[in-house]
Amino acid sequence: DVEAIASEFGVQAKDAPWAREIELRDPDGNRLRIGKPTE
Repeated sequence: DVEAIASEFGVQAKDAPWAREIELRDPDGNRLRIGKPTE
């Protein structure tokens, strides 16, 4: 559940044409994108 993960990390999920997603960065600066495809 993208909304639950967003809440856990204190970010807001955003709608993209292909998914509702969040973007996080780990301590090394790597980008992590988590999403759920839109239907």
